Formats: sequence, structure tokens, C-alpha cells
Amino acid sequence: MSLPQHSNNSSPIEVRGLSVRQYPHTPREHFSVGVLHVGAITAILVSTAWAADIPPIFGWKALLVAILGVACVHVLLKKWLRFSFGLWAWRLGHVQHPLLPWVVGLFVVGGTLWSGVAWTWRHPLLMAARSISISSFDPAHDNAHDVSRWSVAPFYFILGAWPSTFEGEPVFYTLPYEKGPPSKFASKIVARWHSPEVQVTFEGPRTPLLDESYGPKEIEACLKSSTWLGACTDVRRMVLERHWADIQKSIQPLRARWKLEWFEVSPSGLDRPQGWMIQGCSRTRCRTRWVLINARGSHQALVLDSKNNESGVRAIETMKKSIGSLRVGNELFSGKALADHRLSTVRLDQISPQTDAMALVAKISEVQSLLLSKISVDPANIEAYYHLAGTAVMILKKSEGIRQTAIKQQVDPRLLALSDGWSAASRTMIQSAFRYVMDINPSHKLSKRLENLWLDVSRRY
Repeated sequence: MSLPQHSNNSSPIEVRGLSVRQYPHTPREHFSVGVLHVGAITAILVSTAWAADIPPIFGWKALLVAILGVACVHVLLKKWLRFSFGLWAWRLGHVQHPLLPWVVGLFVVGGTLWSGVAWTWRHPLLMAARSISISSFDPAHDNAHDVSRWSVAPFYFILGAWPSTFEGEPVFYTLPYEKGPPSKFASKIVARWHSPEVQVTFEGPRTPLLDESYGPKEIEACLKSSTWLGACTDVRRMVLERHWADIQKSIQPLRARWKLEWFEVSPSGLDRPQGWMIQGCSRTRCRTRWVLINARGSHQALVLDSKNNESGVRAIETMKKSIGSLRVGNELFSGKALADHRLSTVRLDQISPQTDAMALVAKISEVQSLLLSKISVDPANIEAYYHLAGTAVMILKKSEGIRQTAIKQQVDPRLLALSDGWSAASRTMIQSAFRYVMDINPSHKLSKRLENLWLDVSRRY
């Protein structure tokens, strides 16, 4: 089937009683049509890129290629289909009013500029970081807070106070398995503050390969600047891109609200934390990443996942208190010493199985936090994994008891739901401990015990 042929592009047609040419005739008219068409498509592309949070550092290059492609499409549309956005606007001016195409053109240009500015300057990879100060926090000297709600423990290179309860529930820890120990750190440790709404992830140290001349002060200067040209472009991309991409995976990136801040704890000191906070929020969820830098330039991230509601706001405020209590070191010696000292005072035989479920899980979770802090600073310690699995079995048995009780009598639905979460997390904890021990030393005497424990748990629960 052949396309209709037009022998005379300038032949007039009758529209509303007016004689109007179907196609532009003079070079000026052809130029106007092309500008309107390319401008309209460019506005669509820029608005789409802004709404989808495409990185402007790479997006502008793709945009230039897209504009050239649009120009080619414009030629094909005119040649074969006798239509384009610019041609439609040009005809509109002849039928309605001569100024109408220019009004449309101004609207297109204004929309393009507004979307481009919003896309470029509000994007987290290019926005200038706001400087904030976090007040130091010590629960032992703060009468406004219950000291029993806090537990002091090291995680990798940081040492601070962490909540043992949140929103009336005990904080529950898990250890996801990823290949690493004994030669590398465990990649992450997860603290479930208020399952499933709020959880904190302690990531192991991961430092981008920056030039040695870029220390904390140089990174601070680049993040606080609003320029996206020169050497700072690469620095911002290397320190922010991984965290930005991680946030995008956890929230709906379409029209997400972003925040970038450089923080320091006041009063400042050599071991006081400093770094940046990058946050992305959708309508329902927020993910906030605090990246800490020590004196040697090592990066360690704390990740808070929360709902975008009042509970999420309280979680962020609690997290700021923990950051205010932190000490950031360059070595692991102090963390190992504190973990060993605190674990030496633990007596699991003093925890009665008859203890109230919430109180028992709170006590065991505090012990697990110490064992996990030990693993974070000494990833090859097999005994820590073995005792971690043992404490998980205690919680697993308590959860099973709650389920059995629920069969015979009425049980608080919230407690039943929590016990299901504890049970699932405990099974994962035991399996992870077993797999880590097999990676470290499969011939160790505790490896066989842990294998039997995992097989028994797999059969019974």
C-alpha cells in the first residue's frame, strides 16, 4: 500500500472558511516549524528525565543524542506522514491566531527551562549539601532519657550508644550471609527497631578509590559546592552514586524528595564523627544513609529505613542521638577490647526460659548485639558465631512456645506477629552463623556442633 503523494506542499485548504496552506513554504516558516518541533520533544525528554531521577551528569549527554534523534524523526515525520508537533503549531497559528504558535513556543521553552533546572539542581548528585551540627549525646548523663534503653557497642570502626528498645519493642538483630569472613568484614548487620517499619543496617567499611589528595575536608568542600564542573564532578559521583542508587532501589524514585547534608558532631574532636547524609523519601517510605569518614578517609555507612510518618521522624531523631554518641576510630583494638570486656560479664544461664517474652527477647537481643559487634571487629572468631546461633535457638524456642499457647488460648495478636518475625529471623541467624563458620574453618570442633544444631533446627522448626 503506497502512501499518499502530495504534489504541492503549499496548496491551500479550506478551514473554517479560511484559505490556509497545509505546509510551510518559506525558509523562515520551515525554521519556525523545526524549532517548535524540536523544542516540544526536548521539553518532553527533560521532564521525563527529571521525573524519573536520571542522573544529570550522564543524562545531559544522552539528551543531546536524543535531540539529534528527534531532529531526524522530525524530518521523517514531515516526509512520510506529513505531520510534526511544530507543523501542528504552525497550522494552529494560521487557523486561530498568528501569535498562538509563539505562545505555545514560549510555554514549551519555559517548561523546558523549569524542568531542566529542577532536574539538574535538585538532583542529589548535583545539589549543594547543607551543613548541619548534631549535638553530642551521652545517655548516662542525660536525665531526659532512660539509660536502660541504650546499649554501648562497637560496630566496625565506630563505637556508640544504640537503642535497645524502640516504640515499646525490643530491638532485634540479624546477620545476613554474604561471602566475606575471615579475610573480609561481614558486609552488614541489621537491627530491626520496629519490624517491619523501621530497621537500621550497619554496613561494613567501603571506601571509594579516590585520589589521596581528597581527604574529608576536600570531600566536604565538593559536596557543599553547587558546581558540577571540574574535578568535583568525579568526586561527587564516586562518593554519592552508590548511596543514591541504593536509595532508588528501596523507594519509588518517581518524584522522590531528596536531601543532602554535611554533618559534624558538636563539640568537634579528633574522634568525633563527620560525613554526609543523603536521604530519599517517597510518599510512604524513606531511606536515610549516614556516611561516616574517619581520619584515614575510610567510609562506613549507617542506613535507616523507615516509613514517611511520625514513627519515621522519631526514628531519625533517635538515630541522630546515636550518631551524637559515636566515637570513630582508625583501628579495631578499642572495639575488640570493649566487646571482649562486655561479653565476659554475660551469663546466659541466668536468663530463665519462663521470663516474659518481651523481656527475654530484649535481654537476648542485647547479648546478640554484643556478639555481632565482636564479629564486626573480629570476623574470624568462630566462638562468637557459635554463641550467636545458641542465643537464636533460645528465641526460637520462646517463639514456638507462644505459637503453641495461641492454639489453646487467646494471645495478643501483636505479640503473635512479633514472635513469627523473631522465629524467621532466628532461623536465618542460625543458618548464617553456620555458613560463616564453614567458610572460616570447616574442620573446627565447633563447626560440627553448629552443623548439627542447624540440622536439628531445620527438622523441628
